[in-house]
Amino acid sequence: MLLNPAFPRSVHHCVREVGRLLGEVKSHYALRRGNDVAEELDRLQAVLATLDVSTILSRGLHEFLDTIQRQLIAITRELSVAFFGFNSDEGQVQASNSQ
Repeated sequence: MLLNPAFPRSVHHCVREVGRLLGEVKSHYALRRGNDVAEELDRLQAVLATLDVSTILSRGLHEFLDTIQRQLIAITRELSVAFFGFNSDEGQVQASNSQ
């Protein structure tokens, strides 16, 4: 279920869909930003396409999921910066000031 590109809740399917939707938004609105995000999504898709369940289990399912989660967090951060002007440094300063 993690790698099945046809299963709507699989990691592989979700990453592919995010890449497709990013491409649609960029082309529809003629946006120049987001190229780094698209490249990172392509890299993640390539990695997911080369893996199989036995490889994941031999390396550790928990470790695999942690790695994927960190990559998705980085992609989310890059999307936030590219399209919403969010700077993670500013967010950390605001969070510490509110405490």
